[in-house]
Amino acid sequence: PVIAVELSPIRAWCLAQNARMVRDSFPIRAVCADAARLPIHPNRMIFHLDPARRSAGRRHHAYANLIPGPDVIDRLLNQFSGGILKLSPGVDFSDLPPGHLELISEGGAAVQAVLWTGSLAFARHDLRTVTILPATDDAAGDVESSYSLTARPMPEPPAVPPLDYLYETDPALHRAGLAPALAAALDCSPVNDDAGYLTSTRKINHPALRSFAVRLTVPWSESRVTNALVKQASAAPPLAAPVEVKTRGRLGLDTDKLQKKWSRLAGGLAVLIYAAHGKRHATIATRIAPEQTAS
Repeated sequence: PVIAVELSPIRAWCLAQNARMVRDSFPIRAVCADAARLPIHPNRMIFHLDPARRSAGRRHHAYANLIPGPDVIDRLLNQFSGGILKLSPGVDFSDLPPGHLELISEGGAAVQAVLWTGSLAFARHDLRTVTILPATDDAAGDVESSYSLTARPMPEPPAVPPLDYLYETDPALHRAGLAPALAAALDCSPVNDDAGYLTSTRKINHPALRSFAVRLTVPWSESRVTNALVKQASAAPPLAAPVEVKTRGRLGLDTDKLQKKWSRLAGGLAVLIYAAHGKRHATIATRIAPEQTAS
């Protein structure tokens, strides 16, 4: 049996209507109340909490600004055997109570963090999980399986120059700190300081990676990349698609401006700009669609 508690009267009403649709599967009762004021009954063993992250029209990521806040959450943690806490992927992990942290992405965007606590968590709290889901509106989504990796965050290995293929890591994988663990499993190396880009001599088809075939890498400057794109376009006719411009790190570049400028010169290519060992670099590459990559 489930008791669902919602502070907003309108949302509580919607919740009650949804609950009626599943009442034949399991009993669920919707209550309009403040979770902070509800008595805790010891026979209700598991909780799932989706705290509000908005107040005064603003969205907050800090754990201290959740509604209900850390004081209520601590009470739930102490009185329930296990629980699930839904969070923003931007939350400061160091502020969280003990538990197993999972980062979830959908369609290439980090959309949620989940903290599994008590009996629902792994015994080892140094492990984290990343789960990658296809886009819900993806026509192939019904045949694509989700992907999960559970591992311990590892120190980022030293960056190396790009090899034949470059891979952009899924944002949830990167946010969870598990890019180095996947790199080690796939025998890849990072090319930038935060392991947001990995490289290898072989094609890899993996749901946590976006693949690019490397054409050329130059020290970053707008003029160098412009000249390199002109040479690339002269070697092969440019495609109708725009140039894709990606950056890793806070480089302070106007990617929209660069995309417009370079798309007139050499369409269909990708320019990936990143920092390694304190210096900026730009790799000109061709995106490889997932169905074209080898396993």
